[in-house]
Amino acid sequence: MVKNLLDNHPALFMYPPNEFHFFKFTHFHNLGRKMKPWRVQKKPMDRIIEDICDSKWFNPWERPANVDWHEFVDIEKLHSLIRASKATTYPELFSDIARAMAAATPSFEGSLDTHRFTCKGVQQEEYMPELKEWFPDLKMIYVLRNPYGQLNSAINNMRHTRKGHEEKLKIRVDLKSLDKSFKYPYLGPRLRQMRVSYYFMRKYADLYPNNFYILKYDDLLLDTVGTMHKLCDFLELDFYKSMLEVTLCGTPIRQMGWSVSQHQDNKVSQAPLTAWQEQMSKLAVRLVAMYFSDVIEDYGFDLVESDYPLWRRFDPSEDLYVYIYNRLLFSKPVRKLI
Repeated sequence: MVKNLLDNHPALFMYPPNEFHFFKFTHFHNLGRKMKPWRVQKKPMDRIIEDICDSKWFNPWERPANVDWHEFVDIEKLHSLIRASKATTYPELFSDIARAMAAATPSFEGSLDTHRFTCKGVQQEEYMPELKEWFPDLKMIYVLRNPYGQLNSAINNMRHTRKGHEEKLKIRVDLKSLDKSFKYPYLGPRLRQMRVSYYFMRKYADLYPNNFYILKYDDLLLDTVGTMHKLCDFLELDFYKSMLEVTLCGTPIRQMGWSVSQHQDNKVSQAPLTAWQEQMSKLAVRLVAMYFSDVIEDYGFDLVESDYPLWRRFDPSEDLYVYIYNRLLFSKPVRKLI
């Protein structure tokens, strides 16, 4: 949502693809993955460039995304410009990719010499120190969503994985009508992911107060004008009324995401604020209160507790082994690990 609103600022170039996963191609270790030798070996730069051009992140037809960004980008030109890079370091390659994307986006008529490169990168907050070292004037916006809504969105995302377009639409229309092929997932990795993310959020808010900004998603939907004014102040940018419209490359957004899809007629809707209350399992609500009560209380969200029986299923599609693993999440030993 923040990306779609910043898209209309005349001083920014918004990276069209949904996300920019640059560090996926580097040798830097990611806390969300196991430490395997091949993940942390530094590759030759020409190999990294080929991996990037061949990856699903830069070939939208290989990975059905939430938005058809290839309609706004000349893919052949993008690949050609990336392969022409003479970068010898990660920050040089990062910059070359940014410039290649800007040059391959016909709707962008400016230059990255005069416009800020802006992108979304989920789970990139742990790389704030590297980015800050490469680009000292970098600004990172951390969008903090209500933990209940955050986990609910993650569950929806996991349940639609590898589904076709029409089947994906079902999950945001009526969860109760889903058949058992929309398997309810094991929630441990997502809870761990959220805990790690909140750790970095607190840490970098303290370490880099001038470069790291926590934006509450609820505030954005409840008071879009006021929240965007504050965000512009942090970014040292002028506020424009056009920033209240939901767009990509200046075009009304046509996104399938669980939250963004609820914003109709190019305007911000408050519907995503309460969607989790109707969709979320009472046991999942209980887990959030158990694991993230500190974040909920410290950042002004409402704590919703549940005494729903642990022996009940999260959902009829929850397989037996998933049922067992999800019950372990309520145990003290597992809670300490996560």
